[in-house]
Amino acid sequence: MTDHNDFKHHVRERMAKTGEKYSTARRHVLARREAGGLDGSPEQATAIQTRKAAPQRLDERAFRRFFPRDTPGSNEGLERCKEFVAQFDSPGALLDACAAMMSQPLEAFATAGLRPATDGLGPLSLAGKDTGRDPPGMDHCTMWQSGGHPVKFVSQPYELDMQTLASMIAWCRKNGLTFAISGASWHSPGATLLVEFERRDDGGCAP
Repeated sequence: MTDHNDFKHHVRERMAKTGEKYSTARRHVLARREAGGLDGSPEQATAIQTRKAAPQRLDERAFRRFFPRDTPGSNEGLERCKEFVAQFDSPGALLDACAAMMSQPLEAFATAGLRPATDGLGPLSLAGKDTGRDPPGMDHCTMWQSGGHPVKFVSQPYELDMQTLASMIAWCRKNGLTFAISGASWHSPGATLLVEFERRDDGGCAP
């Protein structure tokens, strides 16, 4: 009851200061409370705007724990995080959250002993071939190695239609490879797919 009366007090206080109707003042006070336990007064609203306008220092150490500078796409990922967190009052905490979300698939690769290759190997190197045409649908590609040998080729396209998928399947069957698709991409998470190509366990003999 006390909290309810306190809330109504802040609503009426705002009405007196701004001349707003009860419903309008209540909406503002409620929004401010949900955003951080604030009472929604004009003074606090001004303080919030001042904080948002002030330059924020972004702590990049958390991001670099997951994305060393030599990781493919790391600088681009950092810039995307900066653009996102700059809209909020606590950029350091949000940068941590963004880095953690984007790093999950990379941490899984690291746990499996995989490291990104730097010599520009294509997906056919998984089949022991030096040259040949890559499958369709390739975008934001990286090769991952273990012990100096190619193990997994990754593509992160924005979309895959039925025709492209059919061509990818035919290409993999021809070259003894397989692929899996998930939403765990780290290039523009939520906007891209993660396609992981590997050598087939059956050596490519199955249809």
